[in-house]
Amino acid sequence: AWKAFYKNKALLCCRAQLGKRAKLLGQVVLPGLTWCGGSWNLTKVQLAKLRGVQRAMLRKVLGPKRQDNETVQAFMQRSEGQINEVMLRNGIEGFDDHYHREVFVWAGHVARMGDYDPNRPTSQILRLKNWAWICAIASENAGRQLHCRILRTWRWEKPMYKYFDSKSGAWEEAASDRVAWKEKIPVMVEWRRSNR
Repeated sequence: AWKAFYKNKALLCCRAQLGKRAKLLGQVVLPGLTWCGGSWNLTKVQLAKLRGVQRAMLRKVLGPKRQDNETVQAFMQRSEGQINEVMLRNGIEGFDDHYHREVFVWAGHVARMGDYDPNRPTSQILRLKNWAWICAIASENAGRQLHCRILRTWRWEKPMYKYFDSKSGAWEEAASDRVAWKEKIPVMVEWRRSNR
């Protein structure tokens, strides 16, 4: 992400319109930063790092200067306010929200994969080792896997199981309609912000 930023620093930190430069930041950084991000399993700490990277980059784009007799804390609060205002005014999506969007887009793609290529390993594994399989293994082994470890369900499709109340196959059925799924994505991203 930082390599992409510094490669385009002349454009991002010039005197052109601030809103356009802030939008350009996402266009030059996000493709490399979130490559294959739909299958990631990021923790809250990692999502906070994504937000921090975006804010650090926007701070460089804005270029605020610390005023005389201004404390570091006051300077950071002022620059954070400027960043929030620029993001809100120009409709800039946070890097963490973009990651959530990628997960839901990838989920829709994988759910529809069985329709056009049922022999693909990704589709077969998703159908074989779904939520029902996870629950069956957990109940058979008192919450433990066969190699003495506690079963932790932490896979890329976990948000879909949580959003659709853990019903096996419910999210795949919802994702089979491409248009309806695409309309649901903004709502699911909004839900995901506060439901981890």
